[in-house]
Amino acid sequence: MRERLGPADLRLTDEVRSGPVPRPGGGIRWLVRLGPSDERAYAAPLRIAGRRVAAASGPHAHANRILGWRDGLPQLEPWPVARERWRADARRLALRSRVVATADVRDCYASIGPVAVQERLQAIGVAEPLVGWMRAWLRMFADRGVRGLPVGPTPSAVLADAVLAIGDHALRSAGVAHVRWVDDVAIFASGRREAAAALDVLLTAWGAAGLEPNEAKVRLHADPVGWLLDGASRHSWTSARCDNPAS
Repeated sequence: MRERLGPADLRLTDEVRSGPVPRPGGGIRWLVRLGPSDERAYAAPLRIAGRRVAAASGPHAHANRILGWRDGLPQLEPWPVARERWRADARRLALRSRVVATADVRDCYASIGPVAVQERLQAIGVAEPLVGWMRAWLRMFADRGVRGLPVGPTPSAVLADAVLAIGDHALRSAGVAHVRWVDDVAIFASGRREAAAALDVLLTAWGAAGLEPNEAKVRLHADPVGWLLDGASRHSWTSARCDNPAS
């Protein structure tokens, strides 16, 4: 297997195609489409390292969990099931909290490049030949004009989760209650100062991986239950910078 996964032997059997797709909330995003054999080759290291990646994500991450494999590709948990579990976890924590802090990553997939993936996979103990294979794939995508992880192929979702879990680990180590849906993180706290401090922990961890927060979405919400029910901005303060938290 390791000989078959040698990065020097990496070859595409089809073109890397990309195109715009409308976003549900407006705007567009660019999806990348790989040929079936290329997507299976891109996924191959994850079949070996998938357990380590899943263990690194932990219970706080609810999206993009691998349920199994079919035709050489990871089969992810259906998103309605995952979203309901996220909602139940968020509801439980919201009822015990006074403040929710939220944050997400600017240009999430595009910002997760070969170095971030390599360092994260090495940190969780993935074997070097597999890390090298994945690094070679991402550099090949970059050579074809794809920034970071290509949006669309299922392996990208799994790799993104592995890198984003660096924030989960930091928050968990700090004893902070939170949930994550892809790059959307909700932190539950007893007050504004505690929430702001937890945001600093998260953003520092993201920064170490080269991830930048979307400042417009780094917010403190005064009504945790209201945030959960409708996400209305009237429940939020405008305090969004962790270097000058609300007191």
